[in-house]
Amino acid sequence: MGDCNPEAHVKGSSGESWIALIRNSDSAIFRRSSIEIGMAQKYEVIIEAAGGLLTNSQGQLLCIHRLGYWDLPKGKIERGESIEEAAVREVSEECGVPLPVIKGALETTEHFYTEPQTGRLVLKRTHWFAMAEGESGADSAEALTPQIEEGITQAVWADCSQVRAMIPKAYDNIAQLMAAWVANACPGLEGADGALVSDS
Repeated sequence: MGDCNPEAHVKGSSGESWIALIRNSDSAIFRRSSIEIGMAQKYEVIIEAAGGLLTNSQGQLLCIHRLGYWDLPKGKIERGESIEEAAVREVSEECGVPLPVIKGALETTEHFYTEPQTGRLVLKRTHWFAMAEGESGADSAEALTPQIEEGITQAVWADCSQVRAMIPKAYDNIAQLMAAWVANACPGLEGADGALVSDS
């Protein structure tokens, strides 16, 4: 968790409690709390997003590098889209791969930040899915196309050792998703731990 400190509790959308681990004055990640104390933060904006952990036929994970950190493809849900439709679209758009296939639902992560232009407190909720290549495939030999306009400078297929090396250079929520993927994809890899549970 780095230098995070528990400073506030909030209630999740499904009624469970969360504890906000404050990283700095304008950013936090969320973990569930066993103490039910209601809302401690009021968000002026709530953004719903979706993304995916796409594994190809070689057992590699699709990862991106955005704004100096390793990340996973994700983005805002557009009006009229289902969560699943948004997830596959964002993975395809951000990395230049054919539309993937959803294999199961994974975790939902939440974090908040302050908009630099307006000072508004924003809660971003991201729904994650396990994905596989679509019918047309996502050949790892073909060049990926990072979505530069979204601040993505690299899109890469990474094996277990490479993903594990990315974890210290990723935000906490993404790092935990990556660590869980490694634990499930490569259980024999030294240092792999955690669990990534699919609803499928």
